[in-house]
Amino acid sequence: MKTLTILIVIYRPVFHVSFLNKVEIIFQKGEIFMRKGKLSPTRHPFFLILLMLLPLFLAGCASTSASATSASAASFNCTFKQFSAVVYQGPDKGLSVYGQLTLQVNQAGSLTGTLEQTKGSDIPVVGQANGRAINLIFDLGQNRLLFGVGTLQQDIHACTGAAGGPLVGPRGADSGNWGTPSKPGGGGGD
Repeated sequence: MKTLTILIVIYRPVFHVSFLNKVEIIFQKGEIFMRKGKLSPTRHPFFLILLMLLPLFLAGCASTSASATSASAASFNCTFKQFSAVVYQGPDKGLSVYGQLTLQVNQAGSLTGTLEQTKGSDIPVVGQANGRAINLIFDLGQNRLLFGVGTLQQDIHACTGAAGGPLVGPRGADSGNWGTPSKPGGGGGD
């Protein structure tokens, strides 16, 4: 796949446009020149059309970078102060993790975060949230994972209300639930 490279240099009386470092068009004193000769607008309308479309192309590039900047600005933290996940059935019955769950949520709903346990080491968490639906994976280490699916009382972007649902793991026959009696919030809820 070939890439089109456009270089535009503006001097006060002269305007240069370079394509693929091979063709250079120079606008000077109302005339259009190529690197090796004069270019007639009537004989080469392709270049005039291209030059008329160039501002639209550049404007499109500017709006793409602006939307990328706004996407990073739309990320936020959502904290559940009293989070718990408990395995009630299976070989790991009684396994539980408790603490403060802090999630970094990006504009697309992708989640990364940490469960800071009341007792024990921190647990990395990843997942996805879409509106009020949420999916979480807790990495307990040593190839042991807890998978939680659930519902948020409010949209993830509101970061308020209760959350909870069923979970499975770390082994195939394990099941339980997860949730929070407190309300999530940027500052922690109550």
